[in-house]
Amino acid sequence: MKKPNLTLLVFSLMSFVLAMTAFIFSGILDKVAVSLGISVAESGLLNTMYSYGAAFGVPITLILFRKVERSRMLKLMLFATILTTFALIYAQNFVQLLIVRLLMGISANSYGVLAISTVLALSPKDRQGRSLAFYIMGSSLALVIGIPLTRALSAVLDWRSIFWIL
Repeated sequence: MKKPNLTLLVFSLMSFVLAMTAFIFSGILDKVAVSLGISVAESGLLNTMYSYGAAFGVPITLILFRKVERSRMLKLMLFATILTTFALIYAQNFVQLLIVRLLMGISANSYGVLAISTVLALSPKDRQGRSLAFYIMGSSLALVIGIPLTRALSAVLDWRSIFWIL
């Protein structure tokens, strides 16, 4: 019983980190805009592109790779999310950032869908609701604690540094 609890804890932690990468720009749009020399409205497109990746890219990705084993897909999507985070840090212009955010939306949300199905598969039938609640708690903590903390950190750190921490 200890191994599923540890696995659930890891999934919850990853849910926190991935929710932070998704929502981080919401708290620091003005800082990103100043850094890139664009308007706040234009920097909001970074969130829009992430959402497009989630809405359109995830179903296509999961359909295309449906034959790949779930645990392998989880690892691939997590690795792709890590790579897109590095790409985001090193992007040279706003167009590159938009493309990277689209790809990040696809990889992070594909991981999220696969993680939910894995959490359900690992949990006993009578504890599936509890397990999902713990998994979702990671995202909730990102919104309640992570985003305000990011805003506070943005006073002393550049937005790219915040992504390094993640």
